[in-house]
Amino acid sequence: MAKTDNVTIGALFGVIVITLSVCSALSSNRENVPTAEEHVKLYQDINGDKESIQEDIKRGVERLAIPGIIPNVEDIYLCTGAEIDADTVIEAVDPAVDSDIVNHASLIGCPSAPAADQQVWVCRNDNDVCGSSPSVVIYSWARHGKGVPFEKPARVSDVGVEYVVLRVHYDDMSEVPDSSGVAIEYTVDDVDEEPEEASDEEVEDIVAQLQRLKSPENPENINFMRHLINDVLSSEGDEVLKQVVSWPEQDEGLGQVSGLDVCPGDHLWAFHRGEHEWLDDTFDADNIYTKDRDSAIDVDTVVELDQETGAVLKGWGNHTFYLPHGLTIDEEMNFWLTDVALHQVFKYDHTGSTQLMVLGERFVPGGDHQHFCKPTDVAVHEKSGDFFVADGYCNNRILRFNKEGEVIDVWESKKGDDDGGKAFNVPHSLAMIVDHNALCVADRENGRIQCFDVDSGELVKSFKNGILGGRVFAIAYNPVVGFLYAVNGEQIDNKDVVGMIIDYNTGDQRYCNQIGECNELVFKPSVGKFVMPHDLAVSKDGEKVYVGDAKADDIVKFESN
Repeated sequence: MAKTDNVTIGALFGVIVITLSVCSALSSNRENVPTAEEHVKLYQDINGDKESIQEDIKRGVERLAIPGIIPNVEDIYLCTGAEIDADTVIEAVDPAVDSDIVNHASLIGCPSAPAADQQVWVCRNDNDVCGSSPSVVIYSWARHGKGVPFEKPARVSDVGVEYVVLRVHYDDMSEVPDSSGVAIEYTVDDVDEEPEEASDEEVEDIVAQLQRLKSPENPENINFMRHLINDVLSSEGDEVLKQVVSWPEQDEGLGQVSGLDVCPGDHLWAFHRGEHEWLDDTFDADNIYTKDRDSAIDVDTVVELDQETGAVLKGWGNHTFYLPHGLTIDEEMNFWLTDVALHQVFKYDHTGSTQLMVLGERFVPGGDHQHFCKPTDVAVHEKSGDFFVADGYCNNRILRFNKEGEVIDVWESKKGDDDGGKAFNVPHSLAMIVDHNALCVADRENGRIQCFDVDSGELVKSFKNGILGGRVFAIAYNPVVGFLYAVNGEQIDNKDVVGMIIDYNTGDQRYCNQIGECNELVFKPSVGKFVMPHDLAVSKDGEKVYVGDAKADDIVKFESN
């Protein structure tokens, strides 16, 4: 660290599978390197006196890093890994990123040896990290992402991983060797071994890295941090999500709630139908809207709700819409709305006063690239600005548009078979899985969730569960914990109307406690019941989930338990 170019992970990683190239903790700013006395003083301020440090050799900070590789290929993912001692408790993880071209740096746990045995390997796809074994994303830093700091210590033996892998995504190429990675603060709780005495050099190494972590120059710790499942779920199998029964404090006065989303500022918005309802005679056999076309909904259909009280704060969209359906708010605070009566997709600015884009022909259903037939939802790819439209009740397809509104791809089945997982039967809801570059589709009448690589359109994951029955109405993704939430809506096979929680990384839909008792990860109201849950939204801190019910004219709030 301060006096060596190459070090190995000792107490933390047990048996070493690679040698890690680690730069000095302060190598980029050598004129400000503290003296040994200043190092010790810093550590004393944080963790006690020098004697207590020497008595605790099994506490420290290690850096897992790319070992001086030159990333001479654009948009490349590189991995390196090490075996980790079962007695290790990971106390904290922080970014140690040395290059401006690093976009993401993730620490991933594998239950067995990683996918490759090289010192460094290319790992673009998820199965390039841990192979076919399920992986656990312990920590992920993103240069332009949002998230929360690592907060909950994790014992390796409880999590069930034997190796940790560092995965670094480089946006651009470089001619300079890079040693970016993560700094891991750890303890080793091994009661069978006496602690060794730390040398002065080891004490200085620990303190030097703490200096980096506490330094003002350290990058702000913004990240996509996925809490480990054992930290999210109670060992007794309690509810993962619990209804906030006192919310809202009074009736919101909404109609059928068809769309929900939480904007980047963490404000909850709803899209509702006022006095309009979707009835059996709302459309004719040709999907033409049969009601009065001169009578748009006369109240604000897009409303902001107070997350604490449920009170309506403001709204817009009166005398505009006829049968609202989907609501999506992108990172630039643009509102994307679909209206199944109008057969159109709309983009508005954050005030709702400026219409930025309209796609489809008013009240005219169709199946070409200029028409929709009851479009259901929109998802926006943050990086490219491309957006996807679920076209929905009649056409059973997903259309991809560039940011100018031009069609660049269509996902549908033309062969009469499942055709790569794209034989949709009412694609009803979309969720962008930002940290996996994937788009998931609630394939409603097929009772499944299909997830596709955004760039290639290839099916990468598919989820189906008997508890949800034959229908999946809506989905939403929680990047903080890596969970996908789903609701099954009104059923035709006598299944309970419930919400389901799916671990996107592993596909787990059950939680098993330490004595082997397993429970399905479901959630539902503790007071009242779902009638026809139609959409979901997740707060930016990942702690709150909202469900809009299109038949109960209601929104139900849940919080992590």
